[in-house]
Amino acid sequence: METRFLRVDGGRIAYDVEGDGPLVVMVPGMLDSRESYRFLRPLLVRAGYRVATMDIRGCGESSAEWDDHSYEAQGRDITALVEHLDAGPAVLVGNSYSAGSIMCAAAEAPALVAGVVPIAGFVPNLPTGPLKRALLALVGRAVVAFPSVWGAYLKTAYPSAPP
Repeated sequence: METRFLRVDGGRIAYDVEGDGPLVVMVPGMLDSRESYRFLRPLLVRAGYRVATMDIRGCGESSAEWDDHSYEAQGRDITALVEHLDAGPAVLVGNSYSAGSIMCAAAEAPALVAGVVPIAGFVPNLPTGPLKRALLALVGRAVVAFPSVWGAYLKTAYPSAPP
């Protein structure tokens, strides 16, 4: 499958798309890539869906330097992809941190969203204040800059079988 890129304010988002039919956009969690959906994507394509998988800011093949890693910013990336593919409304699937992003996308652009599927969601109470947004941006940058910290966390979160 060919990697495509969508330019948005501040960088570019890597994505791929496969199949025909109603659009499903799948968004991985932080420090993961769109390949995390490699087993689900073909099942949805065979079931008659057009499936787009995208890398979030700073992960996978998306560009690395961003000023904003917030749920709202990633939500705008998601809706930009749906608009770019001219195939909405779409069902949005988000894992972990991206579950919050798909919720923001749905809140900000309900006409582009047919439904949301948060998986193991890390979804904060929205809206966030400026202090919380700054803290989330700092955490997002730290995780991207120091992946070994994330790896150490995963070892404690999943001591018997890493994801």
